[in-house]
Amino acid sequence: MLEVSAIEDNARDVSVTLDLIGNLVKSDALNACQSTNVISGGLGDQLFQELLNILPYTTESLCSKVTGLVLPSFLEFKRIERCEAVWNVVKQIYQSQAAGCSTGTFNQTYAILCGLADFFSSPDNYSLFHKAEFWEIIQKGLVLSDPLARKRAMYLLKRALDLLDKQPCDLLVLSEKGSHIFYWSSDKKDSLMSIWQDYVLLMETWMKSRHTSLTLFFQEYQV
Repeated sequence: MLEVSAIEDNARDVSVTLDLIGNLVKSDALNACQSTNVISGGLGDQLFQELLNILPYTTESLCSKVTGLVLPSFLEFKRIERCEAVWNVVKQIYQSQAAGCSTGTFNQTYAILCGLADFFSSPDNYSLFHKAEFWEIIQKGLVLSDPLARKRAMYLLKRALDLLDKQPCDLLVLSEKGSHIFYWSSDKKDSLMSIWQDYVLLMETWMKSRHTSLTLFFQEYQV
């Protein structure tokens, strides 16, 4: 009980700190120069690094606050460098979870990628579409037992396909061993999109039927 209480106290402290940082970077009390320095100057770099350090240990609500309230303001400056730093943390979290040694209380990998999707899916930002790890994370997420992680992985897949359909882009993403992870061609996008739409429909039907089956099981046996 003491350990749970300590965790809850720490979570509250972190939440208050995040609120303060979020309000600080948007505060009307700061002029444009001061606000920019808090985000992009030396202090901004220190705060940004502390936010990265928090990510592997966040709860669901704290992760939502970090990615929704605070980090977007920091990613508006030094965008490529900072987005790459976030991506490196995401990969570390994913690898720790895959190895069974994660310190987090839920699957932060998909929550972070969904929360910051706008920064990782455009040629003007730090696009992840050409990275094998991104597609591996999605593939893994689609078959996880955690329904929320599966839902987020599906969101990432559908968002990526929608953006690729609108962008003139050719991709051949290979794994470290040289096997094909993902392929996209502007010349064949109609046929490729049709295949992917069928796949998405199949997966969503499977997810829905799985949820229904589990619900009926729990009702039948009053689990």
